[in-house]
Amino acid sequence: MYIRYIYKLHDLHVPAGNFTEAAFTLQLHANQLSWTQRMLHADHLYQAQTETQRKELIYMKIINYFDKGKCWEQGIPLLEELANQYRTCLFDYQKLSEVLRRQASFYEKILSGKRYDHEYFRVGFYGLGLPLFVRNKVFIYRGLEYEQIGTFTQRIQTEFPQAKMLSHNTPPDDTIRSSDGQYIQICAVKALPEINPLFDGVEVDERILKYYSNNHVRQFVYDRPTHRGPADKENEFKNLWIERTTYTTEFELPGILKWFEVVDQRMEQLCPPQYACETVDRHNKQLKQIIIHYRANPQDNIQLFTMRLQGTIDAAVNGGIAKYQDAFFGPDYLVVYPENADHVNRLKVLLSDQECKHNRIAHVLL
Repeated sequence: MYIRYIYKLHDLHVPAGNFTEAAFTLQLHANQLSWTQRMLHADHLYQAQTETQRKELIYMKIINYFDKGKCWEQGIPLLEELANQYRTCLFDYQKLSEVLRRQASFYEKILSGKRYDHEYFRVGFYGLGLPLFVRNKVFIYRGLEYEQIGTFTQRIQTEFPQAKMLSHNTPPDDTIRSSDGQYIQICAVKALPEINPLFDGVEVDERILKYYSNNHVRQFVYDRPTHRGPADKENEFKNLWIERTTYTTEFELPGILKWFEVVDQRMEQLCPPQYACETVDRHNKQLKQIIIHYRANPQDNIQLFTMRLQGTIDAAVNGGIAKYQDAFFGPDYLVVYPENADHVNRLKVLLSDQECKHNRIAHVLL
């Protein structure tokens, strides 16, 4: 019965083009099998064969789905496992050479293949008129490739045609939750990846890192900017606070479904210099990746490199550095906000690091 449900879910994913999800679904079946010569009975999907033959066949399907879903990092461990079987147990060097070539092609695709980061969306379903499995619950959805929030919202609206879309992102009150109607609230969220210890202290190509920044994630953030105190039209950074909500899903995305329920959420307030630190730190990491990429690919068009670099620098110089100095480095700021001293000091270090990176870039271009 368990296997039957696996293939029902698989059969829903494939026509919809959800190849990555189809692969994860089939892995549930593959995980039930071992590399043995035990004979398995025929069923409506497979002929009578050994357990090893069936596991091998399912692995090949999974690998093909990961390839179609451009999730090559997930296919590589399966190819390695197959290669080990062919090398040490089955002594099938023909198949060994085939999976090694396939594995090499996956590594090449990671560096040269074109793929777009899937967007993630928080979807809240409110009201007693909704089906029980979504009623008054919040989910994180993984969008389709190239799907933006407008298209995604239309797709959800089609699935729930009676629902009213809420135009605000503040939590709905009990009146909406207990009403007989149907209400849906949607906003885009950003993946919050866990730090991979394998990359510590190593200059890793951005094309490798990019995958891990948007996959194998359970936490997602939504930032809502707010201003406290009198507004400064000349420098909005002075009073720019961020209300950050972090959502944790039951399982990692991507997975066997396109969406998983939020099982925990917490809210925090980021003060102006704290958010400025995040912004500058993100910019510094972008600069670092630009340098790494150009050093590893000096044959690339220097004009494209320079344009990308200039856009990054201009955004920092024109939109941040001077305004940060004006907002937080004046003699009176820490007198009024002494609790923000750690953030201000870290911001000074980050801006100094940014200047060093600009100098390194100038050296690279010479």
